[in-house]
Amino acid sequence: MSDSYGKHDSLSDISIMNATAKWPGQYETAFSNLSIKIEPGSLVGVIGPVGSGKSSLFSLFLNELDGYQCEFGELAYVPQEAWIFGGTIRENILIGRKFDSKLYQSVVQVCSLISDFSNFPDRDQTLVGEKGVTLSGGQRARINLARAAYGDENIFLLDDPLAAVDTKVVNDLYSNAICGYLKNKTRILVTHHLNLLSNADQIICFKDRKIVFNGKFEEIKYSDDEFLRKMINTDVIEPVIESETEPNPKSTSADFIQDNQKEFLKVEEKKTGKLGIRSGFEIHPGSRWKW
Repeated sequence: MSDSYGKHDSLSDISIMNATAKWPGQYETAFSNLSIKIEPGSLVGVIGPVGSGKSSLFSLFLNELDGYQCEFGELAYVPQEAWIFGGTIRENILIGRKFDSKLYQSVVQVCSLISDFSNFPDRDQTLVGEKGVTLSGGQRARINLARAAYGDENIFLLDDPLAAVDTKVVNDLYSNAICGYLKNKTRILVTHHLNLLSNADQIICFKDRKIVFNGKFEEIKYSDDEFLRKMINTDVIEPVIESETEPNPKSTSADFIQDNQKEFLKVEEKKTGKLGIRSGFEIHPGSRWKW
């Protein structure tokens, strides 16, 4: 195990000191002598050009890199590419956890899912295909955010959850979920929406896997970094947003979900009986699952 550590507990800040780490099996370092300090319960915006190290920072926090070990306890992670499995929408949010009606209603409300439920044939009991093929990119992103918010972790790693969301929903998610429902949590948000971060406690800008800015929103205007100047001058660099409108304009979203649900059920045939040796699924003694 590495002698280098990043630490966090419920009473302290997140502290990364002189972290040098690389991807497993790679010679090139992901970070060299990286140091970050984040106060508990704060909102931190992480910005930077594509490939600058934003997502790699989360890989460092999740101990997916070699050379540096973080001890942050339980983390809630919302990946850039939403993960959806074949099942109902509610099952995708709960992922095996106990259903708490009051908590669930609060979460789906702040994640702007209520209006979607009204358009689905079976509301949140509607079946979605593997990888969420029956959902839009924005719906997948909001389900992933709701899944994280349903838990009770103290640290939330939010890897650009607003990128796939329709522009009209961005402000609602930021205000109601990230700055509202999760306001007492430590939130580290990767985003291209710099204009949203005026109330952030800290903004970190990466370039070439190095920190070129670490401060408050109002301090950005004093930075000499070209990327930051461009962002502050244009207010926001818009990411590519997948439309949340239906693929067939003549169909309703309920029709689209229902048609794709039928196709999904044709493919996903259910079988009963014993698991055969060819099933490709094994459970080994002492193994455990964690969502």
